[in-house]
Amino acid sequence: QNRHPDIIAGAHKAVGVIAFIVCIVVAGILSNGVIFRSIFLVIHLVGVALFNAHLYFYSWDNAKRSLRNIRRGGCCPVQYPRRFVLLFFSTLINLVLAVCGIIFQIDFATLVLYVLMANLGLYQIYYILLKISSGESLCQLPFWIFFFLTIGFGTPAVIFFVSSTTDSQKSPAQSRQMNKDCLLLFYDSHDLWHILSAFGLFFYSLTLLTIDDLLEEKPRNHIASW
Repeated sequence: QNRHPDIIAGAHKAVGVIAFIVCIVVAGILSNGVIFRSIFLVIHLVGVALFNAHLYFYSWDNAKRSLRNIRRGGCCPVQYPRRFVLLFFSTLINLVLAVCGIIFQIDFATLVLYVLMANLGLYQIYYILLKISSGESLCQLPFWIFFFLTIGFGTPAVIFFVSSTTDSQKSPAQSRQMNKDCLLLFYDSHDLWHILSAFGLFFYSLTLLTIDDLLEEKPRNHIASW
């Protein structure tokens, strides 16, 4: 929170968003119809648009000024090119995920997990690229150790996750037919997905905690705000 202490969501808002997502997933599993998926699609894309606009302008006052300028017939130049390019690709990837979820009829809980994983990775890449382009150093050993441990545990976790052995949308008997032989002792690919993803998320949190270690002694007014 040293870089943008004025726009970072507090703990209460963050927990509230997580609770809202959990409620959406439960509702989606219980009523996985076309109407609900359409509502989720709108919430997903509008949420992404608002979040990316928040990241781009860093202030709703700046966004309102740009909108007023457009309404008056003026142009709205790209004020922050680096931010714009990265957030454009973020919006595009979320749009592709939303469309694929409808075309391939991906299980709703799985689709939400795909969206969360993709945005988590996208924001990490976004932050690292902006740090590098701003000339900030990433030469701290703990960060790279945790970063590669995250990839080391996260990559096989995603592979096991994609090779699904259950389906919550099917009956228990039909879902059981998808089960496969155990890969490690009495753990199948679904169990290994849970174990590896837990380690991956743990090391990912440590990556976030150490990414700005070199800014610890730097005065806040000397930290780039992008």
